Amino acid sequence: MLNSFLDRKALVRTEVPSSLWQNIKNSIDYDSFKTQIVDIIPNFYTDSELQEILNAHNDRPKVPITKISFRQELSTRSQNFIDNDFINTVNTMFSSNGYLPL
Repeated sequence: MLNSFLDRKALVRTEVPSSLWQNIKNSIDYDSFKTQIVDIIPNFYTDSELQEILNAHNDRPKVPITKISFRQELSTRSQNFIDNDFINTVNTMFSSNGYLPL
């Protein structure tokens, strides 16, 4: 999703070379975000609930988020990642290469 966002920005910010856009994509560290999300799952789902969901959706590429409270927390953490880690990485790389931030 965020790479698609960068692709759309690249169409508008034609002064930024495609190599820099690719370097930015390669520099985004999603591991800390993924770890945060995995770490909070037990706050919202029991082991048996998770197993039931996985069993019911084992033939599908995506497992649904079945609890509003988890969806809200996921949304908050996603927005924090975008606002802090993602945008900061993009803007730092722009600045260090002489381009204006997003």
